[in-house]
Amino acid sequence: MGVFLENDHPQSVEVSGLLEKAIDQGLSNGDYEVAAICLDVFLSSGNNKISAMEVRMFRKGIRVKKCYIHYYKKKGEYFFEDIDV
Repeated sequence: MGVFLENDHPQSVEVSGLLEKAIDQGLSNGDYEVAAICLDVFLSSGNNKISAMEVRMFRKGIRVKKCYIHYYKKKGEYFFEDIDV
């Protein structure tokens, strides 16, 4: 699934909104039972910002569930940690 926009540099909120709308429509039509979107985000931790993935999960008739996974690179390798927000 994807979205097409005339703008070559759209705002991420516009893209994610269109993806969520398409997912809702696909769930309503029965095209799929579950879906997810993964976004690269920054979260505040005190005075620091940390890199994280925001995973938005969808099911028909269920509110969007979000979870966050902190990631970082060390010596050329990526590491992932669950975080509570």
